[in-house]
Amino acid sequence: MNNFILLFLPTSMLCALIGYLLGAFIANKRASRLTEDKIRAEARAEELENRASQLEEAFTSKATEILANTSEKSKESHSEQLKKIVDPLEQLLKQYRKDDIAERASLKTEIKNLESRN
Repeated sequence: MNNFILLFLPTSMLCALIGYLLGAFIANKRASRLTEDKIRAEARAEELENRASQLEEAFTSKATEILANTSEKSKESHSEQLKKIVDPLEQLLKQYRKDDIAERASLKTEIKNLESRN
């Protein structure tokens, strides 16, 4: 029985040591995988942030372009509408001036005729 204990004790210690080393190896592998996964996840998060930045810049650029185009079209449209209003008023004003000049000339002639009679 003493021989059995002497053989069993070192064998069980050896098995325990092998189990411990195997467990440490597996734990190290898992930790290594977790570290690799974390690095990949961080790289992917950075890539997604970069893509989001690029999309935001592209969206801002496109929105600015659309706004500029819309503004230009709106400006042209307002200019045309204003011209439709101002042109007839300008024609009326020109006609009024012509009529006013003709009326003044007529009044001057009438005044001269009255002066000559007196």
